[in-house]
Amino acid sequence: MKKIWIILGIIAILLIATIVGAYSVLFRDPVGAATLTVKSGTVSVNSGNGFKPISGTVQLNKNDIIQTGADGNAVLILFDSAITQIEPNTQINLASLVTTAPKLKQDAGSTFTKFTGLNGMNTLEIQTPNAVATVRGTAYSVKMDGVRVLEGHVGVRPNGHDEQNISGGFALVLENGNWTNRNLTAEERASLLAQLQQSIDDLKTIRQHIIDHNAAVMNVIKNQFNVSDQQIADTFSAADAGTIDINAMLDQSPIKTPVVIRIAQITTQIKLTTQQYTALSNVNVSQQQ
Repeated sequence: MKKIWIILGIIAILLIATIVGAYSVLFRDPVGAATLTVKSGTVSVNSGNGFKPISGTVQLNKNDIIQTGADGNAVLILFDSAITQIEPNTQINLASLVTTAPKLKQDAGSTFTKFTGLNGMNTLEIQTPNAVATVRGTAYSVKMDGVRVLEGHVGVRPNGHDEQNISGGFALVLENGNWTNRNLTAEERASLLAQLQQSIDDLKTIRQHIIDHNAAVMNVIKNQFNVSDQQIADTFSAADAGTIDINAMLDQSPIKTPVVIRIAQITTQIKLTTQQYTALSNVNVSQQQ
């Protein structure tokens, strides 16, 4: 238990960082407004000078446009609060990057968003040519023909119609020229569950990025306290599974830096999303409807 406390509670202690002259490391990883990571295939970004292929992870700005090719997959993270998986042949415009209520314009393709609300985001709006979807905490997909909700609630306002509140297990789709509020099909639900599982992996990627970004401090901690990479990985796995309460550990830590708090917040979201995935996987479609 003592070693676990060392791994989590001293992950970026100010005194250690000061000893090695790495004070700024603890504060060099601010929450990015919009971070795009290419997962596979061709992904391009237009920042005002035409579309240019990108790779790895990049920071984006307001009005940047993301475009995925026929083989392109990417993940867009807004303020560490919303994780949007961007599927092939999709185009997204970052219309607004207000922290509490960012807005995306989805001109083509398909996305899946897991809303976490980690850093003060209250709503996320996604506009398509046919409708506007506003979310306040849920998991859902947006396509050109409508919105499909796995869990939670999404306000959907089709063009020329009043907003409708779509609950988990339902979809509002444009079929034969008419908007229809119907149950998710078994195939749609299975696809949404797979995308929710991918969101868990994306959250772990975010956490690992923060750890890698603070490698200097991590190396000092490992050497100072004889902690291995495997022990750190095992501890996070236990926290992800809920067998270790990372927030209780954080409360006991004498120093709470922004980096430590972010790691704890993201780990909590991994745990909650994993529990959400498990619960939804065990629910029969008839039970949810």
